[in-house]
Amino acid sequence: MMSNSKDYSVTVADTTELLSVWSFLENPAIQPTNQGTVNTTFFVDAPDSGQFVFKLYDNSITTAQIKYEHSLLAHLQSGNLSLKGTSHELFKIVM
Repeated sequence: MMSNSKDYSVTVADTTELLSVWSFLENPAIQPTNQGTVNTTFFVDAPDSGQFVFKLYDNSITTAQIKYEHSLLAHLQSGNLSLKGTSHELFKIVM
């Protein structure tokens, strides 16, 4: 059970501001996925960068857990599963 979980509401405007830390994203269209109970995810369509999912992790998730998830994604990508991006694009701490 995740005792740190709170009911935070992240708006599209908040997400647009958070995405601004990636300089290659200009004018992204953002849509909530309306899925998940711990983390918050959005579909993002950036005209020059393509489509992807942006995931905001709950503060109960550790950096080690996030890095493990990303190592699994990298492993899947090595098996010809199409995952765009590199590790520096996938992970950024924003406080």
